[in-house]
Amino acid sequence: ETEQKYLQYSAVMTSHVQICDRILAQVDSSLAQFEDLLTQHKAVDIKTRTLHDSCERLVVEKERLVEFADALRSKLDFFDELERIASAFHSGSLSIGSDHFLPLLKRLDECIAYVNSNPHYADAASYSLKFRQLHSRALGSVRTHVLNVLKHASSKVTAAIAESTPASEDGDGSEKKPAGGHVVEGAETSVLYVRFRAAAPELRPLMEEMEARAMRREYQQLLSDCHVLYCEQRLSLLAPLVQDRLLEYSQSQDL
Repeated sequence: ETEQKYLQYSAVMTSHVQICDRILAQVDSSLAQFEDLLTQHKAVDIKTRTLHDSCERLVVEKERLVEFADALRSKLDFFDELERIASAFHSGSLSIGSDHFLPLLKRLDECIAYVNSNPHYADAASYSLKFRQLHSRALGSVRTHVLNVLKHASSKVTAAIAESTPASEDGDGSEKKPAGGHVVEGAETSVLYVRFRAAAPELRPLMEEMEARAMRREYQQLLSDCHVLYCEQRLSLLAPLVQDRLLEYSQSQDL
C-alpha cells in the first residue's frame, strides 16, 4: 500500500513535470517569436528611418529644383516677352497716348538691358537684335506722334492768325485778308504762344518719360529730334510774322 502510494505520487509529479516542460516549451517558442518580432521591428524601424531621411532629402531636392525653376523662369521671362511686346506693338489698338504704351516701352528697355548683360545665353544676339528693332519702331512712333501733335498745334495757331488778321478793303469795296496772315500788334503772345502751348498738353507726360531715360543714347537722339521738330514748327509760324514786322518797320521808319 505504501509502495502504491509512492507510485501514484510519482505519477502525479511526472505529470506535473511534463506540464511544466510543455509550458517551458511554449515560453521558449513565445520568446523565440518575440525575438523574431523584435528583429523585424528593428528592421522596420531602420527602413522607416531610411525612408524618412530619403523623404527629407527629396523635399530638400524638390525645394532646390523649384527655386532653380523659378530662377530659370524669371530669366526666360525676358526672352518670352519678345512675342507679347511684338504683338502689342504690331496691333492696331496700341497708340502712343494709351495707358499701356509707356509701361510696355519700359518693359522693352528692361528686356534689352537684361539680354545685353547676358550675351552668353543661347540666341542672346538674335533676341537683342529683335528687341532693338522693336525699340527703334517704338521710338519712331513717338517721334511721329510728337510731329503730328506739333503740326496740329501749328494748324490751330495758323487758324488763329487768320482769324486775327485785320481785313483790308479791295478795290471794289469788299474786305479781303492778306494771304500770308498778319497778327494785330500786341496779340502775338496770345496767338503765337498761349494758344500753341495750350494745343499740345498731351506731350508733357510723354516727354517727361523720355527725359527721365535721357541717359541712354537712343533717348537722347529722340529728344534732340523732338526739339528740332518743335523749333521747325515754331519757326514756320514765327518766320513769316517776323519778316512782316521787319518789312513794316523798314517801310515806316528810317533804319
